[in-house]
This record gives sequence, C-alpha cells and structure tokens, in this order.
Amino acid sequence: MSNFLLNAVAGALIVANTYVQEARHYSSFQSGLLSLGYLVAVLAMIRVGEKILQRSGPRKPMVLACLLVITGIILMTFTPSNSIYSIVVFIGFTVYGIGLGLYATPSTDTAVDNVPEAKAGKAAGIYKMSSTLGGSFGLALSVAVYSAIAKAGNMEAAASIGLLANAIFAGLALLAVVTVIPKAGVKKPIKERKAL
Repeated sequence: MSNFLLNAVAGALIVANTYVQEARHYSSFQSGLLSLGYLVAVLAMIRVGEKILQRSGPRKPMVLACLLVITGIILMTFTPSNSIYSIVVFIGFTVYGIGLGLYATPSTDTAVDNVPEAKAGKAAGIYKMSSTLGGSFGLALSVAVYSAIAKAGNMEAAASIGLLANAIFAGLALLAVVTVIPKAGVKKPIKERKAL
C-alpha cells in the first residue's frame, strides 16, 4: 500500500512542470532545469537508503522518505515571485527526490525479501504492479485536479491544490508504513528462518 501511494506522488512532477510552463511562461528547458535536482537526488540516495536499511531496518528510512517527500511537495506549492519561486521549487524537487531515493531500496527489500523464496517472484510482480498503478493513479488524479481548478482561471490555486493532493498520497503512505512495519524491523518468514 505504501509503495502504491508513494508512487502516486509522480503526479507532482506533471503538475509542477505544467504550472510553470502555463502560468509562469517557463520554456520546457527551464522547467526541466527546475527538476534536475530531483533526478540527481534520486540516483544519489538509493545507495544511502540501502545503508540505512542495513543499519536500522526498513521502517526508519521509509518513514524519513515519506516525510521528505511531503516536505518537498509542500515547498513546491509556494508561489512567490519568479526568482524566489524558482529557487524554492528547485529545493522542493531536490528534497522530493531525496525522499523517493531513500524509499526505493528499503521498500523493495521489505516487499520481496520477507516472503518465502518460492513466492519471491510473485511478490516482485505485485510490488512492481503497485508501483505502476500508483504512478498512473497519481498522474491521472493530479492532472484532473489541476485541470478542473485551472479552468476556473486560478492557476496558482490549481497548482497548489494539485500538489497538495500528492502530499496527501505521501501522508497516507507514511501512515501505511507506521501502521504495518514494526519498529523492530521485518522478520524473515518462519519457514525460511528454520532453513537458515
């Protein structure tokens, strides 16, 4: 569930990039530059998420990741003047990317490594399907919210509410992590523990 919901925040990319091009008249190149920190952060933080997973289990990096994603999205909702806006959105995208990068390995490890070996393929398939469905759901809902409000003529409100919908997805993902993953970490299934 947390994987589905955290992948749903992909809609934040579309909303933010659409808004800056439509309302702030950025070129596609300029809007791409705003999200460059996201790309670098995701790639850099995957390994960090793995290290935190090894030291403290999956819960800590997954909780931290959700909090960072929420923070990044909230930063993207601010709409002050163009020069300040660009800086705040760049930082927001970067924090958002840090969170998604931290989440990747602990989430995958929790989903796949904690099932019997015979079911690992099914677990990986379900995990990937939830990622894809979450991303699709988030994109569709985010664009629908943005478009509906933008048609009323308030682009700033459309962007803010469209982005806040994504923050809600991340908040629900956080709730799923806190509710389901034990503080002590996830244990191997009983049959596998006996085999070890």
